[in-house]
Amino acid sequence: MYWYLSLKGDGDGDENSCNDNTDYEPLFHAAKLSKWDVVMDFIKKHPEAVTETAPTDDDKTVLHYAVDAVRVDIVKQLLPFIKDKDDLEIMDGECCTALEYCYMLPDKDEMVEIAKCLVQKTEELIAGGVDYPYLLVEAFINGRPKMADYLYKVTQLKTDDPRAAQLISLSFSTKRFDIACDLIQQYPSLAVAEDYSDNSPLNELACTPSAFFSGSQLKFWEKWIYHDLQCSNGFISRTNNQEYPQVFCVIIYMVFNVKNLGINRIYQMKLNHVRSLEILSCMCKVLTTEEIKNLTTKQEKFVETAIIQAAERGLVEFITHIFRVNPNLAKTTDDKGRNLFQVAVECRQAQVFNLIHGFNKDTKKTLMSLTDDDDNNMLHMAGLFSPFAHTNRIRGAALQIQKELQWFEELESMASPEDLEAVNDTHDMKPRDFFSKNHIELVKEGEKSMKETATSCTVVCALIVTMMFAAAFTVPGGNNGDDGIPILLNRTAFRVFIVADAISLFTSTTSVMLFLGILTSRYAEEDFLISLPRKMILGLLTLFLSVAAMMIAFAATLFLIFPKDSWIAVPTNLVTAIPIASFIWMQFPYLVEIFISTYMPGTFDKNVKLNLGKVRFAV
Repeated sequence: MYWYLSLKGDGDGDENSCNDNTDYEPLFHAAKLSKWDVVMDFIKKHPEAVTETAPTDDDKTVLHYAVDAVRVDIVKQLLPFIKDKDDLEIMDGECCTALEYCYMLPDKDEMVEIAKCLVQKTEELIAGGVDYPYLLVEAFINGRPKMADYLYKVTQLKTDDPRAAQLISLSFSTKRFDIACDLIQQYPSLAVAEDYSDNSPLNELACTPSAFFSGSQLKFWEKWIYHDLQCSNGFISRTNNQEYPQVFCVIIYMVFNVKNLGINRIYQMKLNHVRSLEILSCMCKVLTTEEIKNLTTKQEKFVETAIIQAAERGLVEFITHIFRVNPNLAKTTDDKGRNLFQVAVECRQAQVFNLIHGFNKDTKKTLMSLTDDDDNNMLHMAGLFSPFAHTNRIRGAALQIQKELQWFEELESMASPEDLEAVNDTHDMKPRDFFSKNHIELVKEGEKSMKETATSCTVVCALIVTMMFAAAFTVPGGNNGDDGIPILLNRTAFRVFIVADAISLFTSTTSVMLFLGILTSRYAEEDFLISLPRKMILGLLTLFLSVAAMMIAFAATLFLIFPKDSWIAVPTNLVTAIPIASFIWMQFPYLVEIFISTYMPGTFDKNVKLNLGKVRFAV
């Protein structure tokens, strides 16, 4: 009752007159309870109350309360009572104005409408408005796309404002490429402008692998879909790309639900990649041979660092776009004096390293001989490890060391005899010795992994051998007592049983021999390249065949034991598929991965078409 009486005033003088003794507690109490009729009645009687703050609630004004409650109507009614620019800039206890609430609260259309009202009022009271670039950046950071879109329309950005560069940098992490693309098209120089992170948008893009196809991890069928989709006007359509089977994608799209298969996700991914390349193309306008001369020393450093960052992450599209506008940037080196191809080898980025084949034979020979500040040549780089190598993506230490050996062999085939004998400064070692020294632990882990797998599989194979050998002499139905010939010899199911039993016995015995060969191997470094993987492939393959043949023999036995009209045989035989399916699900992918890694690596591609002209590398 106290707050209601207070709202009526003391009864002296004009009801709208300012009274220093006015009690504002009922006002804030009503605002907190969203009793807006009471609030507006109070404001009409005491207009000065619009600038008062609530001492017990973070110093909020009535306008703060209205914005916080997302009440567009109340905000519009309150704004006419604000007569001074300082009234709009009143901050609460968290140092936030009412306008700043707009990018902190949920991203709704009502919040955008409130922001419009506040911006219009601000422009009436303050020439030029407020610091919209700051608000725009904050809307990006807080993930408010609707608010960001509106603020971008009313914001006048300057090319020398770090916040303009910050917006482009933020767009890559927030996937808001539309604003970034519009900005960079208008002001290409923002590509190398410094943002608040002491970086540039070009560096931020180079550090965003998800912005490019080469930096995205997709399954093989997802790659098919990706290459078969064309981003056009917000719809999914097919391209004329013959590299992947288009019929496969069409059937999937028509038969299955798009959302469940993740096709929409792949489409959005490709759309982002297309936009990233558009932005990169605009950025490259300031990197041409002529334009790059106008850059400051710091901006040149941004460009050099961005190229190295892209090489570390394997973003081949980023690098090729830049090289096409300025081939001389291929000579970029990092702080350790390593060129981008040496960096690519250290980080095991094959797509970037393959660009070396875009040069002529003499240039490639020069590149292979170039050394860093520690006299490490290209071959020495294969002995180094980088966090960007992502060797943990390869299943098992055995395949990891195999991939490492493939890298060294590829480099060895391209190097001259002098490069093979070159000695570095830090360890005084040749490339092969340097490689072996730094891979000792990985070889040990590979040996342990191989032995554990071979031991487990040997036990399984031995059990199958035992069972199949015994089954061959205890045939279903028994033998004739006179001549020992199986009683059910003329039954088709019996013949299936004998053949399956024999296949299972022979393949499991072969598998045992192969796995024993793995266990007794010397485990030399070079054995992990072909010898050991080949034995593992044959061992797993024969083990799979032995398991499949064993289950077929079991199924044939059921048909022999139970009558033809029995309801037990058929459903029981269907269950026999479970072990085979389980093996395929758990072990077959590993078998396929070893096979591809050993016989179809496809890591290196020498058919790179990249016309870089004449680029001279100083030896």
